[in-house]
Amino acid sequence: MPPRAATPQAGGIMNIWEVLLLVALVIGGIYYFRKRE
Repeated sequence: MPPRAATPQAGGIMNIWEVLLLVALVIGGIYYFRKRE
């Protein structure tokens, strides 16, 4: 999906995806380190 700077909703959607990505990285990191132990 190409980013649409003209639409105000585009920023909100990108922020949501960024948050989901950060959460996924945190959960993945915790699971990875817990699995290593």
